[in-house]
Amino acid sequence: MEKVIEGLLALMFIVLLVVIITATAALLDGFVITKLWDWFIVNQFGATPLTIANAIGLGLIAAFLTHQTLHQPAKDKDESLAVNPIVRAYVHPIVVLLIGYIVSFWV
Repeated sequence: MEKVIEGLLALMFIVLLVVIITATAALLDGFVITKLWDWFIVNQFGATPLTIANAIGLGLIAAFLTHQTLHQPAKDKDESLAVNPIVRAYVHPIVVLLIGYIVSFWV
């Protein structure tokens, strides 16, 4: 009985962790899209600025339309397989934001 409770607690922790990571990654993506939109679309074309909620929706649409599956060769199951998507979810938007910030000086 004790092992069942420990297993349920571990599962609940994993689910909560996935929800937190997904939510913060979506907010980060929305923030990055909002900034890029302001720097390049609003300034250039006079469009209406996006809210973070609008940017998250726009990002979801773009991800849905351009979905790509990454095939990784089968290797030993270890933590790196779980860490890689988490790092990618946070590092990629920050790198894009940095590049967009640098490019915005020439627009």
